[in-house]
Amino acid sequence: MQQHPLLASAALCACAAILFTGLAPAASADDGIRHETAAGDSDGITKSVVSYDYPMLPGSLPHSAKCDRTKYMRWRLDDGPEDADDADAIIVIQPGTVEGGAAFDPLARNTLRQLKAQGKRAEVWGLDRRENCAEDTTGLDAAIAAKDYRIAIDYYYNGKEIDGQRFQGWSSQHEPALADMGMGQIVRDMQFVLTHEIPLAADRKKKVFVGGHSQGVFLAGHFAAWDFGGDPATSGGAVKDQVAGMFGLDGILGADYQFLGDTIVKDAWNLIGGQPYPLVVEGLRSGIIPRAIDGGALGQAVGLGEVGFPAIAEVAKIAGIAARFEPDAESELLTRIPQGLQNFPTGLVDELAGRAFITQDYLKFLTGQTDPTKLRATNMALLGTLLDDNSSPIVAIQASFGGVDPGGPVGVKSFPIPDVLRRIPLLGTLVDFGGGASTKIAPLAADGQTVYRWLDYNQVPEAGLYTVDGVRYTDPTLEIASATNFADSVGTSVDGVGFIDSYENLRHLIDLGFLAAGYRGGELAGFKNPHWQDTVPVLTILGGKSFGAFRGLPRFLDSKDTVIAPSASHLDTFSTAAVQNGGRPDVPATSLANFVLQHSGDAPAKPPTTILDSLETGSGGR
Repeated sequence: MQQHPLLASAALCACAAILFTGLAPAASADDGIRHETAAGDSDGITKSVVSYDYPMLPGSLPHSAKCDRTKYMRWRLDDGPEDADDADAIIVIQPGTVEGGAAFDPLARNTLRQLKAQGKRAEVWGLDRRENCAEDTTGLDAAIAAKDYRIAIDYYYNGKEIDGQRFQGWSSQHEPALADMGMGQIVRDMQFVLTHEIPLAADRKKKVFVGGHSQGVFLAGHFAAWDFGGDPATSGGAVKDQVAGMFGLDGILGADYQFLGDTIVKDAWNLIGGQPYPLVVEGLRSGIIPRAIDGGALGQAVGLGEVGFPAIAEVAKIAGIAARFEPDAESELLTRIPQGLQNFPTGLVDELAGRAFITQDYLKFLTGQTDPTKLRATNMALLGTLLDDNSSPIVAIQASFGGVDPGGPVGVKSFPIPDVLRRIPLLGTLVDFGGGASTKIAPLAADGQTVYRWLDYNQVPEAGLYTVDGVRYTDPTLEIASATNFADSVGTSVDGVGFIDSYENLRHLIDLGFLAAGYRGGELAGFKNPHWQDTVPVLTILGGKSFGAFRGLPRFLDSKDTVIAPSASHLDTFSTAAVQNGGRPDVPATSLANFVLQHSGDAPAKPPTTILDSLETGSGGR
């Protein structure tokens, strides 16, 4: 989805005008002022958003005041300590690509309950990257407050104001400083939160566990490799001096990847002086290179600035709110959002995106035979169409939270990836790596008559669910996430913290690439401890229907401390229900709780009886 605009002098002039007109200098903020906003209290767990006023690094481009804050979603026990420094354990999670800090609700709750049963009063923190400051959550917040998703549709798509405010469109050009939110900023934000909440490095070493999901595992690994310097008693310059353990959820927990960083590529940087990196950064800062997955400055100049991920992500967020508050009501989302060429560009993009998720094959997609506005479905069924592993074609946005009620006919989906490719040796493996190992289906009756409904994970019949051609595409053993809980997470927005990150920042992705290739200059000079994995305990949890299906192929997806969560898709590694069909517990939460029990405190605790040895070898693939 990344776009690469052509370079032209006229466009550069337009970009400059857009970037710097009407923008104030970088906002000032008092370093270290803490704020906490309540986000709900249920089932013995208190949830809140904690934020600190903490200015961006010196020299950052102009930005709004909300970009001078670092935030995280906090889960703690109702009867646990209010001060995080008094907790027995702190579990810190860095979100993955296009994820926000609110995504980890099921994992947080299940892990905290398991630890409480073993006498540990713990907390879970879902970090929220600064790039989310580019998002206008006015419509989402108003819709959640009123429990009416239509308010968000009207605000973002139909020009309606809320409290005198009108939506200004989806564009990374609103916040030029996205170009400066690279790895240097991310790891310093992580360190800032840890040192302010748990001031002494010795205390952090006993009870802080840092990890991430997907791309967030990369980010956590680079945090572990960073040298923060300063007083070892507080800053804990090396990861071994300030964390009890590191963990990864469906991702690669490492930093200096030998297949790149220890080869001739690394020496090449020394030869050429690392010149490509400063040039790329300047391209981001000028707007020539898009700062997020959108049209960039050139797109803005020619009327295509809103073409990209942010506009599409808004649909998923609103679908989450609809499924959260009106799960069984027939959805109005696709009919209320303007679509088609007459609403160019976002209307056309939304229509094509809608077709991509519900179309069965290429012919129907190209000829427009599948009209998203004629798909009648409940709000939960629509959310399933967008994010369930049997529908979404992208492994990174898949969860296993039920299936289509048999009253709605479905067929095997061959768009955008033909199903036949999965049966070809080696090629099928590559297809599954990008699209997930689950059989994909599409609705066959988007005719304005049939209403599609949804079955939760624990409502799927024992015999499974089938296509009209008799292909079984799922059964109770393959559905492991609660649709209700998943919708609650997707439909969350508190103080700007939500499930989906619309403005996934390309700067830190570029930084990761240069670090992997061996570059260590400029803002990346703090990367000094690439082989930290041998200094602290490490746990890796892989989804059986995601990257765990390829365990043992690339060496970086395998280790002696790897647990496979059977039947887990990519998002299931933090979305699994507490009790599975058949009575099994939540494998990711159980694994993480056991890991914390083994490695927190002054001496290792005896872990509880574990189910993991019997589950570890299962791939859970379909």
